Amino acid sequence: LRLKQALYGHTQAVTCLAASVPFNLLVSGSQDRTCILWDLDRLTHVSRLPAHREGISAIAISDISGTIVSCAGAHLSLWNVNGQPLASITTAWGPEGAITCCCVMEGPAWDTNHVIVTGSQDGMVRIWKTEDVKMSVPRQAAPEEPWALPPSPRGHRWEKNLALCRELDVSVALTGKPNKTNSAVTALAVSRNQTKLLVGDEKES
Repeated sequence: LRLKQALYGHTQAVTCLAASVPFNLLVSGSQDRTCILWDLDRLTHVSRLPAHREGISAIAISDISGTIVSCAGAHLSLWNVNGQPLASITTAWGPEGAITCCCVMEGPAWDTNHVIVTGSQDGMVRIWKTEDVKMSVPRQAAPEEPWALPPSPRGHRWEKNLALCRELDVSVALTGKPNKTNSAVTALAVSRNQTKLLVGDEKES
C-alpha cells in the first residue's frame, strides 16, 4: 500500500468511509456531524451534505443507483448521488437504539426503491425499504420536505418514505430465545449474490 494523498475537510474525527467505483465516489462521515463527498479518482472535494443531528456512525453507497445512506444516532437518511435528500426516518428512541452499522441490499437496476439494513446498539437488525407515497396537499402549498416533488395541478405530490420491513433480534437467531441484554450489532454485509445477510456483534459472533 502507498499513500496517494491526504484529504482535509472535517473538523473532528472521521468515523466512517464508503466508496463506489461505478460512481467514482468516496463519502466520509465525521463526529462533526457532516458527510463530505469526494471524487474518487481526482481525490478532490465535491460537496458536503447538510449537518446531521449527531456524529455520523455509518455510511453506505449503492453501486447501482449511487444512493448514499448516512446514519447519525438513531436517524437514517438517504441522499442521491448529487447529495440531495431523498428520505429520512428516526429508527428508534433512546441511546440504545443508536445505529452502529448499515449496508445496502442491491436490487435490479430498474427498481428505484432501495432495501437498507441497519444494525443498532440494542442488538437489533432492521430492514427498511423505500416506497413512493402519494400525499394530498393544498393546490398552492409548497413542498414541506426538500425531497418532495412540487404539488401537481390535482393537489397531490409523491414522496419517498422509509418503511420498516422486518426486525431481527440477533440473540433470538443465535439461541432461540431473547436475552435480557443484547450485544450491539457491530458489522453488516450482504453476500455478492444478495441472498445472505452477514451480522457481527460485540460478542464476536
